[in-house]
Amino acid sequence: MITTAPTAADLVPLAERMRWLWLFRIAALGTIAIFAPAAADQLLVSGSAIAAGSAGYLLVQLTLDLVWRFSRSRRLRLFGALLVCDGIFLGWIAYAAGDVPVPLRYLSLVHLIVVALLASYRTGIRLALWHSALAFLAFHVRAGSIPWIDSPGAPSSHATQELLGFVWLFWLVVLATSMFSSVNERELRRRRYDLEALAELSRRVEAASSPPEVVDVLLERVADEFGLERLALLRHEHGELSVFAVRGRVEALTTPFGDGAHSVVRRVANTRQTLLTAGVDKELDASLSEMLPDAGNLLIVPLTVDERTNGVLVAEYPFRRGTRIERRIVDMVERFTSHAALALENALLLEQVRETSVTDGLTGIANRRHFDSSLARQLDRAARTSEPCSLLLLDIDHFKRLNDTRGHQVGDDALRDVAQVLRTHARTNDVAARYGGEEFALILGSCTTDEALATAERVRAAIAAAVPVTVTVGVATFPLHAVQGEDLVRAADGALYDGKRAGRDRVMEAPVPVAYP
Repeated sequence: MITTAPTAADLVPLAERMRWLWLFRIAALGTIAIFAPAAADQLLVSGSAIAAGSAGYLLVQLTLDLVWRFSRSRRLRLFGALLVCDGIFLGWIAYAAGDVPVPLRYLSLVHLIVVALLASYRTGIRLALWHSALAFLAFHVRAGSIPWIDSPGAPSSHATQELLGFVWLFWLVVLATSMFSSVNERELRRRRYDLEALAELSRRVEAASSPPEVVDVLLERVADEFGLERLALLRHEHGELSVFAVRGRVEALTTPFGDGAHSVVRRVANTRQTLLTAGVDKELDASLSEMLPDAGNLLIVPLTVDERTNGVLVAEYPFRRGTRIERRIVDMVERFTSHAALALENALLLEQVRETSVTDGLTGIANRRHFDSSLARQLDRAARTSEPCSLLLLDIDHFKRLNDTRGHQVGDDALRDVAQVLRTHARTNDVAARYGGEEFALILGSCTTDEALATAERVRAAIAAAVPVTVTVGVATFPLHAVQGEDLVRAADGALYDGKRAGRDRVMEAPVPVAYP
């Protein structure tokens, strides 16, 4: 997702700015209505002319405002036109006031402040140029410098100095107001940008379906948004810390993470409080020092959910002389980690549910449901690639006698031990499963019959050596013995019971079906 920095118009809705500007216009017209009659004999324009001009100004503004309300694509241009009309009218009122020290002369100044605060400091500066031009125009009209306009009378001797002072006041006010307005505007933009970044993080971590994806999103967003170069997320589980994910120039550990109880990361994990540190102690934080050599300006934040710490985020802020981590960055990283911690908790729970749904509760290997789906996938793949796929079915010999004579606890231990041997001998893409009761299965992808028989013999011998039981194994291979999953299971099961009848504690291959012409 590509985001852009918000413009000034994005900070406050344009319609709300228009309402505030109308409030100023009403106040300005009210000021004119109060003070113009009181100084009528001193004004350069008659009271009736001021009244007519005010009515015309109001009519023009109402017309432009009506057009603005029904316009969709040119609202900013109409907004600027309204400000230009304000400037012309207020400049005319200032001209009408002449040298009379009444509030009418300062309405332009108030208008500058209002616009600089409501629109933007750039608009305020442009409007200051416009008001300055109008002030010089009014001066030349009064001085008779424009031949086609009748002069009401030459200005007083100090008029030029007064004009320059008034224009200087324009610029002093607009620059001061714009400076403070730009500071506020910049802060509002930064806050909005932070909120948009937080919303983007929330959207992405919620869409992540696994704990590694959640952690990768967190590290990526924190690094990109705040310019943090080296990051590491440590998993906190059962009181132990382990490296979950890293980003940047982070060194690999030669030994498991083993910092002591007084290390900074354990302190953060135990207290659930963010910690800022200029560096790490190489003795107390040996693993952290090995991961982040010469680290400085570290920000260490816990990932906490329901008073429980699932992890610790370690981030290094780029070191520059005289710099330290801004409070804003600390607050935002804490918010990021808070959102990610909840998403990580949900992903861990989802992963646990998935594992439970496909795992046998007693032995910890795949259950019958997962075996059925895995066998179907393996046979589909074997059919596409024209590779063999073998199936081993194992049954513990005299298991009922073991339960009856030594107890069900010993029987359960035997089941777990057999499962462990199967797990040890299974390759990465193989599937070891509990088929049912005391029966187990091992799916061997890309495995010929000879290779499967050799594997079955190794498994049988390993079980006999490690567990006080023996097993009988039936072996069948796709497509030699069967091409359908049910038929392959039936063939391996038949071989298993052939081995039982032949004396148990042995490996038996399924017979090859006879092909009829």
